[in-house]
Amino acid sequence: MARAPAVASFNQTIPWPFRYRTGTSEWLLNLKPQHSTNNGNRLKDTKEIIGLMEQKGIPLSRSSFLTNNKDVDIAEGKQFHARIIKIGLKVGVYYATKLLVTYAKYGRMEDARQVFDKMCERNVVSWTAMIAGYAHSNLRDDALNLFKRMQYHLEPNRFTFSSVLSACVDEEEGKQIHGRVIIGGLESDLVLRNGLMGLYVKCRCMVDARRVFDKMSQRNVVSWTTIVAGYAKCGLLEEAHLMFDETPQRNIVSWNALIAGYAQHGNGDQALVLYCQLRQSGMALSCSTFATILSVCSGIAALEQGKLVHAHMVKCCLYEEDVVLGSSLVDMYGKCGSIEDAQRMFYKMPERNVVSWTAMIDGFGKHGQAKEALQLFQQMEEVGIRPNHVTFLSVLCACSHAGLVEEGLHLFDCMYQHYHITPGLEHYASVVDLLGRAGRLEEAHAFINKLPAGVETGAEVWGALLGACRVHNNIKLGNLAAQHLCRLNPQNVGTYVALSGVYSAAGMWDNAAKIIKMMKDKGIKIQPGCSWIEIRKQVHFFRVGDISHPQTEQIYVTLENLTRQMKQFGYVPELDFVFHDMEKEQKEQILSLHSEKLAIAFGLISTPPGALLRIIKNLRVCIDCHNAIKIISKIVDREIIVRDSNRFHHFKNGLCSCGDYW
Repeated sequence: MARAPAVASFNQTIPWPFRYRTGTSEWLLNLKPQHSTNNGNRLKDTKEIIGLMEQKGIPLSRSSFLTNNKDVDIAEGKQFHARIIKIGLKVGVYYATKLLVTYAKYGRMEDARQVFDKMCERNVVSWTAMIAGYAHSNLRDDALNLFKRMQYHLEPNRFTFSSVLSACVDEEEGKQIHGRVIIGGLESDLVLRNGLMGLYVKCRCMVDARRVFDKMSQRNVVSWTTIVAGYAKCGLLEEAHLMFDETPQRNIVSWNALIAGYAQHGNGDQALVLYCQLRQSGMALSCSTFATILSVCSGIAALEQGKLVHAHMVKCCLYEEDVVLGSSLVDMYGKCGSIEDAQRMFYKMPERNVVSWTAMIDGFGKHGQAKEALQLFQQMEEVGIRPNHVTFLSVLCACSHAGLVEEGLHLFDCMYQHYHITPGLEHYASVVDLLGRAGRLEEAHAFINKLPAGVETGAEVWGALLGACRVHNNIKLGNLAAQHLCRLNPQNVGTYVALSGVYSAAGMWDNAAKIIKMMKDKGIKIQPGCSWIEIRKQVHFFRVGDISHPQTEQIYVTLENLTRQMKQFGYVPELDFVFHDMEKEQKEQILSLHSEKLAIAFGLISTPPGALLRIIKNLRVCIDCHNAIKIISKIVDREIIVRDSNRFHHFKNGLCSCGDYW
């Protein structure tokens, strides 16, 4: 039988007559890394020699187990720990700390705490290792409680403070730690100052973060990046940009922080400008950069820009097969109206996670392909990917937009009963929307009244009911829903607009006028409708009755011609959805100049015959425009894709993908 390598090496090192008379120290020479440079082999050698020592009755010491455990994995660490306990060794502070660090490294905080609690003696390294382990495992309360307890025994050092600052997310507790840093005479430490800034940024206390920054006698790239990211996170974009411009040495993290700030606060155009500047700087872009800018393209539905970003990503050798970037591309193409490209990207990915599947399901749902969304959800389950709360929200919305009520209700029940996911307000609102769109308003109201105890009925739920009441002209329930919404969020413009729409559709002009007056008295302004279209990589914006575009004259002439042709095809304006009590001609004029119609007219004069048009609108498309665009698609023989605030509408040959159900 072949000898183990380590044992063979040991036999060559010590002559046979003395081989089994040597003591522990001689055996330990063979536990050093001289036998192999590979960590896995070294650990195997160590185990073999320790096993042989036990067989020969050689006394074992703490060093026997911990000489070579620097890179021990968790399974091996537990084996060594068990042997130490078995032979009754008393482990000192140094080796016990190494053991708990091993446990903490692999997130085994219960095992680490067991070692910590049994230590007869602890030093500052032991306490800090335990606090750092809790912080790394997101066990913030445990980290803070242990830090408080530590102060009764030992003085924290800079590493202790750095660890506890990373765990703290509360402003008051953060200020207490800040005070302890000052008392400990460590306020000038650069790492701690950066940590304190990071703490105040997490708590959105930018005044305190800036105070720390201004007092720093020395700053590094982390300091500048933290303050830029803080301002951007809080939506203070002007201050963020000023600090970014003053940054002496920018890195990709500071660029990403500023771009993300503009993206998250609705300024996608500026985010794209910064992205172009970043490319021109020659700095290597990260996966995070591309993921952020793809989300910007998704938000403003800038398909051509998204395709350029995709091409640049491939050029930088950051391939779409990466699960994060692949998921971002699926999401971008889906939200920019190209569901075919989204599918192509999805099936091209060699590996998919729950985000990838959810993005594709959401894309199908928003494009009115509910059956495809349900089939993909079933495939997801079959391959063993567990859906999360976002997945269920996407598939519920898909059912709602297609009128698949029973399927949606089944999925809602499955969410809790099978996957044990507790529904949130968004899921309850989706069920109300599902029932409401189908005209089952009383069931929707009963569902709201039966929400579980402890679930506070939010604006999302009542808003879904009010929207359904507007569609189905149910004044009684519409009033009830509006009362709850005014109580929950009295400044929400959507509540007043929806209720005014209910009254207008019913011809109750006095009531509608009262709602409009109430809004004016409260200083609530209606969000103006806005539509945009991307032509040759440039985005053109339009508002209702817009005359600011350089080609306004051509746009209006085209729209007048279209209106005449539409009436020949049987188009009748939906005057009931004009909220104001005015003459028929005035209402028709207002409807004819809605922003999406202006964008379509511009698209028709700016693209070759037969070219697909993609329009984006910030609000829900009205019934009149929906009917008009169906007819326009037939007149001009083009496919027109409109993305509104809820979903996509694919108009072709006089029909819409929503089946007039939205």
